[in-house]
This record gives sequence, C-alpha cells and structure tokens, in this order.
Amino acid sequence: MDKKRTCKTCGYDKGDKCLILTEKIPEDCFAWADEKEVIKREEAIRSYNEKVCSVPSIHVYSDEQLEKRHSVNEFNRKMRAGKSVKKMLDENFKKLYKKGLTDTEIANKLYMDKSRVSDYRNKLNLPFNKKDRPAATEAEK
Repeated sequence: MDKKRTCKTCGYDKGDKCLILTEKIPEDCFAWADEKEVIKREEAIRSYNEKVCSVPSIHVYSDEQLEKRHSVNEFNRKMRAGKSVKKMLDENFKKLYKKGLTDTEIANKLYMDKSRVSDYRNKLNLPFNKKDRPAATEAEK
C-alpha cells in the first residue's frame, strides 16, 4: 500500500514546521520523503561534504547514528500524538516545572530532547530545578 504524501507521513515533518521548507505544503509536496529516503538524502549530503569539503561538516553522522536518531525522533513524534515540541511545551512545561521536575525529567515526560526543554526554560528566564542529591562519601570520591 502506497503511503499518502502528506506532512504527517513525511520524515521532515516537525508538527507545525517542516525541516527543509519555509512553508509546509500539506499534500503532494515535492520535498516529501519517508524515513528511508530522509536517511538516503542525508547520506548523500554527507558523502558530498566528505568529497568536496576539506573539513567534514559538523553534521556528519555515521549510518548507525542516523538510524538511531531517526528511530528516536519517530518514536517521540508518535508518543506526542503528532503534536509539535513547541505545542507540548506550551501546554505542559509550566505545570511540570512548578512540580520541581528537572529539564531531563520534563523532556522524558514530554518525549523530546533535553536541549529543547532547556532552551524553552531559558526563554522564560527561569532557573533550572535542581534535585537534592546525597553528598558523596569518601568511598565514592
């Protein structure tokens, strides 16, 4: 069965944004790609950069890293029920922050990268929540 070429089925879809286009094209987008095609394109870009650039691009990933990155992103997107990271943060960040959760704990609950939570918190000029940790013993030092 052929997948319908919509933003929801595209590997470049980020909820309310597209990773490669400035404006989303809801149907029959010329840039549409499934996860396999996204990986193929990134590999082609990496190969090109290695050949043309004397210094490899800072975004050069191994095949294993690319596969893991895409599977994690896909899993997180499904767990967020297709909601964008921004929408999830707008809806949930303040109540989780007020409960004293750290950026990492909030990120895990909202199925996103910790850096996105940290950036969001910093934009709100909020300090990070610390967890009290027991002091290190001599044996641990």
